[in-house]
Amino acid sequence: MKKVPSVIFGKTGLQMPVLSLGMMRSRYSPQSIPLEQVPATEQKDLADLVDKALGLGMIHLETARNYGTSERQLASVLKRYKRDSFLLQTKVRPEDDPERFTAHVLDSLDRLGQERVDLLALHGLNNHHSLWQMCRPGGCLAAARKLQAQGKVDWVGFSGHGDVDLLLKGIAHRV
Repeated sequence: MKKVPSVIFGKTGLQMPVLSLGMMRSRYSPQSIPLEQVPATEQKDLADLVDKALGLGMIHLETARNYGTSERQLASVLKRYKRDSFLLQTKVRPEDDPERFTAHVLDSLDRLGQERVDLLALHGLNNHHSLWQMCRPGGCLAAARKLQAQGKVDWVGFSGHGDVDLLLKGIAHRV
């Protein structure tokens, strides 16, 4: 396997490659359907893509619960690799009810066929409501920290398309 240059990821100490394989567009369906409904040719294309990326040293694989079949499709490919040979990240949208968020994270782990993910992003810090969902006392950030304490998640962060002031408020909460 080739080595992709890496950098220390924030304050985590994690060696993160500078190139990642984002899985948003590499899924068969935008709907969450059973893997059995994915045509074999589509699944082979995804497997070839992941094999090539990993072979080139792109060990950071990023997906999301809301990327349709992405998590399920990726799971069947990852079975062929040792767990310590890649960094796996998924993203889950925050919810008003943190227990529902937790259930979605656990469902994502099940879809991915994994006991844990290296990185979990609270997906979509885009407005003040999502900031409240994440950062209020007992909110989704607290739920993610519980999952982290249980060993289901190594690192917690967020993704978002909000304005800079909103994103800085999220960062200030040490997501």
